Amino acid sequence: MECRKNPQYEKLHGVDVVICRVCGKKLTSELRARYGGHVSAHRMTMEAYREKYPGVPYRSEAQAKLQKAAGQRHRVKRNSELERLRALARVQKKKRPGPTPGTSYKTEEKKTWFIIGQKVERLIRADQKNDDLAKRIARRAVEQELAGKYEAGMVAKYHERFRRFRAKQQTPGPKVPPR
Repeated sequence: MECRKNPQYEKLHGVDVVICRVCGKKLTSELRARYGGHVSAHRMTMEAYREKYPGVPYRSEAQAKLQKAAGQRHRVKRNSELERLRALARVQKKKRPGPTPGTSYKTEEKKTWFIIGQKVERLIRADQKNDDLAKRIARRAVEQELAGKYEAGMVAKYHERFRRFRAKQQTPGPKVPPR
């Protein structure tokens, strides 16, 4: 068989099939060993087939074009779906309204995290505001005062949120040069 010696036999002879190098059978699709393909009839894996016949095509040109087109269609469909999801996320990701720097606390003062954070801050002396031990002691005191009304760690989370809010409020906004 001449095709066994020449890995480019199909291209040179303009044949739109793939020829099995073991038995010489002409196939219109693939030689794959998976799912009971032709190569498995010779009790070979594709790795063994490629090792024995290096550079030999395992699918016909027509099959290769079909698979390439199918892959491109899948990518286009997938990319358009991803773009649609990203656009939807952008629409849904509207910023929640909150107080901007320099505004009053009126809406935030009523929230639980604000009230609990304020209680904890009142228990910490002014010179110990950044002391971790003082923060833990004050948080524990507020937890005991609330007598198990909140899960463990919630007072600490509320206090941290309160501190971030306060820091944001005390940070001046960007300076705009006069016109």
